[in-house]
Amino acid sequence: PMLGQPFATYAGTLKTYVPQNNNISDLYRDAFTGVQNLSFSKSDKTSSLRLSYTLTNANDVIEKQNVRTKHNFSFNASREIKSKLTLEARLQYTIDDVQNRVYRNMNPNSPMNSHIYLTRSVAVNDMKPWADADGNSFNSTNISAIENPYWLINENYNEDKKNRLIGGVTSTYKITKELKFRAQIATDIASGDGFVYIEKGGNRARFGSYNNFTQNQQNWNTEGLLMFNKQVKDFSLSALLGGNLRSNRQFQTTAAIASLAEQNNMSITNSAGQQVASEKLTRYKVNSLFATTSVGYKKYLYLDLTARNDWS
Repeated sequence: PMLGQPFATYAGTLKTYVPQNNNISDLYRDAFTGVQNLSFSKSDKTSSLRLSYTLTNANDVIEKQNVRTKHNFSFNASREIKSKLTLEARLQYTIDDVQNRVYRNMNPNSPMNSHIYLTRSVAVNDMKPWADADGNSFNSTNISAIENPYWLINENYNEDKKNRLIGGVTSTYKITKELKFRAQIATDIASGDGFVYIEKGGNRARFGSYNNFTQNQQNWNTEGLLMFNKQVKDFSLSALLGGNLRSNRQFQTTAAIASLAEQNNMSITNSAGQQVASEKLTRYKVNSLFATTSVGYKKYLYLDLTARNDWS
């Protein structure tokens, strides 16, 4: 029972063994998400244009966690030329930077994971300072599996940045009233990098660790479609003939060290052991030809035929 017996806090000071009010909720705070948008649009009978920019800033209910800055630029335009040809273009560019993504569930590097084991007798502020004079984590419980949440918040660090471009151009040409041809090319290009730093001197990770990574990906999609639609009295006929070329390229690099030589040095050269590096390249192409035909009678009876061939 909590009867006021003396015990030592993380900082080594004496406290009485009594229940502490709000020792769970005191770790948390109000989170914030702010979205600002600026847009411009214009249109007439044959064309349209829209430009927009959105800025998103956000954080988490735990300080210094999930700190996000996101920029989004978008462009959409269309133009009809002499009623025969229609051109459409779309573009979206995103820059996303997230610092200290929170580890979820029961991951031991999550501040919430260690906080849920906090006893009722420990006040949150009693876990400060979280490091001793040598820069190592206090361990007043002698349980190496439990880390001070403030050590995890202030000493460990991770960040990832991502740039992504999604865009495409589509053109549609009316050959006749019933027959038209559509061609389009689209892309999805993404690049990013990041790192994870676990400080040396923690209760769980006495030696620390560091790893970084880069990722680059390109997707291209090119397609041509010949489309036919005709109504003759009670009968309807629609047909489509098309081809598609899809290509993908992914390249990844990683470098890691399992123990740090010194504290406060986020570098792959700060290694007390062997450095490990790897890279991976993946490429593929898929070619497709396809066709479909549908014959209808009085809008209730239909015969559909399809065919498709893919090779890579």
